[in-house]
Amino acid sequence: MKRLIPAAGAALCLSLFASAHAEPADQLWNKTIAQVTAAKVFVAQDTELVVDGVKDGKDVKKRIKSHLSGWDKEKPLYTVVEIEPKDDPSKPASKTPADGASFSEMTTEMFKPDAKVTRSDGQVLNGKTWTLFQMKKSDGPMDMTMKLWVDPATGSPHKMENHIHGTFMMDVQMNTSYTPQGGTSVPTRTEMQIEVLIPFKGAKMHLVNSASNWIVHPV
Repeated sequence: MKRLIPAAGAALCLSLFASAHAEPADQLWNKTIAQVTAAKVFVAQDTELVVDGVKDGKDVKKRIKSHLSGWDKEKPLYTVVEIEPKDDPSKPASKTPADGASFSEMTTEMFKPDAKVTRSDGQVLNGKTWTLFQMKKSDGPMDMTMKLWVDPATGSPHKMENHIHGTFMMDVQMNTSYTPQGGTSVPTRTEMQIEVLIPFKGAKMHLVNSASNWIVHPV
């Protein structure tokens, strides 16, 4: 089984952040944009997705390990190397849920020089002091927020929290942790809570995606 990253239904929701405009950002925000751009050269060779939730009134539990197996128009392709519990061969193959890495990649739409962000310095998190950037966006039924803790000297991301709420559509809470890699930082763990709000289509999912063994994207 192969899958193409990214493949997230929240793409449209997150891309709405890109339409926010404001005064030119400060130099630290520009550094953060540069860090996020630099991180795009790194690709995880291995991912593990753990899914726990309820869909169509049935419990859903999955653990899926995937490995980088190739490229499709410069996009990484992953092959599932382990899945628990195994799919029933007598039934149609279940679709692999959108993983945290996909959603994390979509959030790069928010990193624009003219994005309307507010800055708070001297914020303590995990025993260290960071600068916190925050963003809010409302567009019709969609409300979206972002909190991003970055290194106050380099702008390198440490943690990001996103909340997306669409009336009668979905509610998504996503927390992403970053790890230093090659002078920048990469999203190594993403935890998501997803609730489908479409009437009579209710579903709740908890997903944790971990990424490891990063390599430089081939030129």
